[in-house]
Amino acid sequence: METSLKPGKNIDESTAEAFNTTLLDEIEKDIDELVIDMIDVQEIDPVGLGLLIAAKKLTRKSDRLMTLTNVSTDIFNLFKAMRLDHYFDITVSA
Repeated sequence: METSLKPGKNIDESTAEAFNTTLLDEIEKDIDELVIDMIDVQEIDPVGLGLLIAAKKLTRKSDRLMTLTNVSTDIFNLFKAMRLDHYFDITVSA
């Protein structure tokens, strides 16, 4: 089973707590894959990156997949600069 989440405009310190709660709720469910649809995400800060990394660790630990879809080119370039493009399964938006 797959579940999909849309975090909204930004993944940053101001939204991290609410998004983290949502992520943890979904990870606790009996799912095979967590898809985070980042179509509306325009910015991500270090808090947001940390949140995604922690979620990836949790899904990996429980043998589940986590995919980031519709990632903007700018955010993908950030992931690439930090070498996180090898850590996450990322699909860049068209």
